[in-house]
Amino acid sequence: MTRIISEIEATPQQSRARRSPIAATLAVSTEFAIAAASSAAVSMLNAPALIVFTKSGFSARIVASHRPSVPILVLTDIPRTYRQLALVWGVIPELVPHCDTYDEMVRLGARGGAATRARASRAIASS
Repeated sequence: MTRIISEIEATPQQSRARRSPIAATLAVSTEFAIAAASSAAVSMLNAPALIVFTKSGFSARIVASHRPSVPILVLTDIPRTYRQLALVWGVIPELVPHCDTYDEMVRLGARGGAATRARASRAIASS
């Protein structure tokens, strides 16, 4: 099992996706497309991390499923979501108070220390 996991993790995700005939024929949801584009963008832009705003954790889980090569800083104001996201691969959850704007949420997250650890610079938002 360790050999299989090591081999899959060593293979770049883009080449794994190209091998899948199903991926080329199916339409995907908007959320999945945004997550895929975000993962590709951080790679192309050499961004140090990705910020995801979420209430339910859905967006963060989809982004994490793409296994981006950078940490995923997830900002949420829901304690239950914060606890659940602690178990998701590549995710650094940060619990912040409710904010009216995304800029305010990022400032609170940066003050909390997670942004410093992740050096996050690209953001997506969803519920």
